[in-house]
Parts: sequence; C-alpha cells; structure tokens
Amino acid sequence: MISILSVSVYGYSTPDMNVYDFCNDITVKLTRFFEDRLEESTHEATKIAPSRTTIFKLDLVPRYTLKFIETSLYSRKWMEALRELTRSEQAFEDGRTPDCCHNLRKGLEIVWNNVYEELEGKKAPILQGSTQDIGVLVKALRGRNVPNDTIGLVTRVWAYIVERDHIEKRSGKAPSNRETIYAFQLVFATIYYLLQLLTNI
Repeated sequence: MISILSVSVYGYSTPDMNVYDFCNDITVKLTRFFEDRLEESTHEATKIAPSRTTIFKLDLVPRYTLKFIETSLYSRKWMEALRELTRSEQAFEDGRTPDCCHNLRKGLEIVWNNVYEELEGKKAPILQGSTQDIGVLVKALRGRNVPNDTIGLVTRVWAYIVERDHIEKRSGKAPSNRETIYAFQLVFATIYYLLQLLTNI
C-alpha cells in the first residue's frame, strides 16, 4: 500500500526510495506537529501557572531539593514559608546578607513549626514575643525515631542561622557571602529533610 502510494507521489522506480521518502515526510510532519503542540501547551501552562517563585535563580542548592521544597510548600499552602525563602534569595542578590539570613531563619522556623503541627496534630507552643523554643520541636523528632545525630545536625543548623540572623551577637558584623551561601545550603537541606518526614505519615 505504502509502496504503491509513494510510487505515484514520488515517481521513483525503486520501491525502497519511495518508502524512504514517504516515511521521511511523515516523520518530519509528525515531529513538527508535536513540537508545535508542545510549544502551545507550554505557553498555555506558563500563562495559567507562571514561574511561581524566584528561588531557582541562584542555583545555590541542588535543583531536585528546590523542586521538592517548592512542590511540598505549595501543596500544603505554606505560602508564608515560601515567601521567606524567596525573600532570602532576593536579599542575597541585593547584597543584604543579614536580611538574607533573617529570611532563611524565618523560613526554617515556619516549616519546622508546620511540620510539628502535622506530626503532632496540634500547634507548637510559642510564646508571643519570645524566641522560638526548639525543645518541643526536637522532642517531636525524637518521637518519630529520628536518629540523635540527625537531630543534632538539625539543631546545629538552627543555631548557625540564628547566630547569623542576630548580628548584634557578632558586634554588628554582617555575615560574609561565603557564610550566607553556606547558610542557604544548610537551611534548604534541613527543610528538605523535615518535609520528607511528612511523606511517611
């Protein structure tokens, strides 16, 4: 069937050449068709759901970590946490490392509290105007059989970012770019780990 049709269209006496040209034309047209449909779909998806955050611009942490965090925060509607993390990147781009560390600390605090609420089924006890007491948050991790060395890492990351958030403790000295980038990597890795705990509930 293909050979008869291609002979009448292409005029080759050799069936193989007719079949080759026929298949080549079909493949090119189909490929172009699907490429056009994909481009249209991508364009429509971008209009419906434009780039949701600017977290990805600096590539300071692995993309799979960012994607998991973004998806998890959006699905749970934890927009406040996502806003703080987005602001932290903008602050870094602007050279405001103290603000960047403040936003990172807030983002981690919000996520940790929200994770606590999902794990424990109740709000974390926080006194108005006081510094976050991570004791209850640590206790919740222990209750989920999180290894002690992992809990130790989480608490040290918390201490690291709190120290750089409160520059008055550092005689007003702003965190360096190197310290701030390290803070990004630590905080995002910790948030990733905390969110992973919820996948096993």
